[in-house]
Amino acid sequence: MMPGGEPQSVEEAAGGLPTKFSSRHSVITRPTHSPARLREFYLPAVEIDGLPLAAALEKLRGAYEDACLQAGEVPVPLVFVVPPGVDGVLHVKLPPATFTASLRLLAAVAGMKVVREDAEFRFEPPSTMALPSQVVPPDFLSRLAALSGSPQGTDLAGSLKALGLELDDPGSVSFLAHGHIVFTGSTPADRARVSELIFNLCQGRPLQHKLESKLVQIPAGLEWTVPDKSAMSDDDLQNLVHVLSQIKGVEVMTLQSVTARGGEEATIEVVREIIEPVPGTPNEFEEHKVGVVYRATPHVLAFGHTLDMDLSVTGGDFDPTSMRFVVEEEVRIEGRGYAADGSSRLQVQTHPDGSRTLLVVSPVLVDATGRPVNRAE
Repeated sequence: MMPGGEPQSVEEAAGGLPTKFSSRHSVITRPTHSPARLREFYLPAVEIDGLPLAAALEKLRGAYEDACLQAGEVPVPLVFVVPPGVDGVLHVKLPPATFTASLRLLAAVAGMKVVREDAEFRFEPPSTMALPSQVVPPDFLSRLAALSGSPQGTDLAGSLKALGLELDDPGSVSFLAHGHIVFTGSTPADRARVSELIFNLCQGRPLQHKLESKLVQIPAGLEWTVPDKSAMSDDDLQNLVHVLSQIKGVEVMTLQSVTARGGEEATIEVVREIIEPVPGTPNEFEEHKVGVVYRATPHVLAFGHTLDMDLSVTGGDFDPTSMRFVVEEEVRIEGRGYAADGSSRLQVQTHPDGSRTLLVVSPVLVDATGRPVNRAE
């Protein structure tokens, strides 16, 4: 069966042939990325609750196609080849990871390994030659518990069963307190399945998002057209800053860069604090922050980032009538959008007087040391 064809019938599968699951599209548009780049394509967390491998793969495909839609990518027409008899029910919470890593981890939970040939992914029994014992990271059991969504315990076989990984002899695999997985009389198949899961569960590296932002104030009356783009390349951004720097009256503020983990809110404040007593209670004081407060929550997706952003610029002055400091919000930009890694996202607010505020955010994926993951510094 060629990619894009119809899935085999139940009768064919029952005859001993592997079952193939092709793309759901009848008309295939040329993909914007190659199958090889799926090892760089990030998916959000995907929960598989009580599905056999074939159905779990379709759910993973759906997550991939949804990510493509958000990122403006045309998906690869994926084909999954699953041998007959792989019908165990899986319970796994796949963490945010690349498509390839998610697929391999899902295969390992099902007691399989996956081999790619172009856009076709074949699932086979693992043939890993496992040692009598294997060293695992100190947090291995917590990773396993997070994967299954079950409380952390020391019963390794029970944790594997909760995932849906059935062993021939569950009692032959145990976890020792000093970080070793020990196989005692295990079958070769059990050793291979557990070793494949250990390998894939311990892969990956912590990722963070480094956010660099600029705030541009453009006064009213200037004949300059905002670029019709929601995301810009590095060249676009450099050209934008160069053009703006030539315009009299434009103010460009470079905000402090900040690094955050996925799903973690990052906050930048460029403010002055005003503290004044609360009327009628001289021993109590009220604090006002005046200036720029920028919050962003990044998530890794596809070949870049989704960003939830909230920018507030406030000013204020002392009101002689109320004898109080009055804070006024001058700018508010909120939004959610996608930016490819190393590119920039631009959002604009036009004010009633015709002036405009531009917020430019440039996110970069970095590792635990702060080095960019996908490009040289």
